[in-house]
Amino acid sequence: MVALLPTKPPAPKSELDKAKENLERLISIQAQLTTATKGWVIEIPNTSRSKNHILKSSQYQKKNKSARNRHYRYIQRLEPLLQKSVYSHSKPNEKLSKKPEVKEYHYFETSETVNNIEYKIIINAEELFTTGQNSPKVLRLYDITEYKK
Repeated sequence: MVALLPTKPPAPKSELDKAKENLERLISIQAQLTTATKGWVIEIPNTSRSKNHILKSSQYQKKNKSARNRHYRYIQRLEPLLQKSVYSHSKPNEKLSKKPEVKEYHYFETSETVNNIEYKIIINAEELFTTGQNSPKVLRLYDITEYKK
């Protein structure tokens, strides 16, 4: 007779795993996320490179573990975060040779308070040349960054 060993409960999911799951969920339902500023819709790109960039951010290497975990939680809460974000400004693509499909970058701002510290959150989205003049303007999520206020 074989004795059954007690099984360990599964390890809790990391913040990164939860963020990945939310990105995949939003992609699977082809979510078009709205911002607080009317006329803008943001979609999640479905390429490995884009998803990794969103997860790891342009400032990932400069972040300590708690900052990375905050970043992952922003991705987990992407829908409400975008819903309260307000259009800030736009910049033309200055690196057309590297990203020829991107016409402009648009920036949206919001804030989050974590452990009594207020952070300014900048959501960066790309407008493609194929977007056209439709309203709402559909953008592609590119990056999420935070700054202490």
